[in-house]
Amino acid sequence: MLILAFVLITNSFSQSAQDTKDFIREKIEANNPIPSYDNYAIFENILKPDADYLAGKKLTNEEFNHLFIYGRECHMDDNPSSGVWLTVAECIDFRGITKVSTTRNTGKYNYYSIRVYISGNYHAKKYYHVTGEEAKWEYLPYMEILIGDNAEAANKIKKAIIHLGEIYGISIKDGDLF
Repeated sequence: MLILAFVLITNSFSQSAQDTKDFIREKIEANNPIPSYDNYAIFENILKPDADYLAGKKLTNEEFNHLFIYGRECHMDDNPSSGVWLTVAECIDFRGITKVSTTRNTGKYNYYSIRVYISGNYHAKKYYHVTGEEAKWEYLPYMEILIGDNAEAANKIKKAIIHLGEIYGISIKDGDLF
């Protein structure tokens, strides 16, 4: 009886897939790496034709259901209302994630890079568009999420991605343990 109560209490406090996706999205969007960037993260909250465009191909329903997009819009200057000169969207099938790691980068701006390594067995493309030029798509060996100089947020995003993998039965390694 005691074990059943523990299991029920533990399950009532565990995060659902949607809660975890919302958490990842909120943390990424709240932590722009530099003042002229606007981060965004998309799971299923996108129209299929728009997802197909960013992914550079017509996604199957299965790919669309496992879509994870990290993107950023780069503004002309530190004013977010200034024009966008670069848009980047990294589109992956979540089922292909094998490992996640974090690295702190220093320079003019300090920020964290969260690398999401991909097996290569699933769709992974980077959409790249400089204003006034043709959009480009290229193969993506890993997704690189850039966030502000916030170690706690970087680690929480990494842990949330690993947790989302657990929910979907995907084994994702913590790349910082090596």
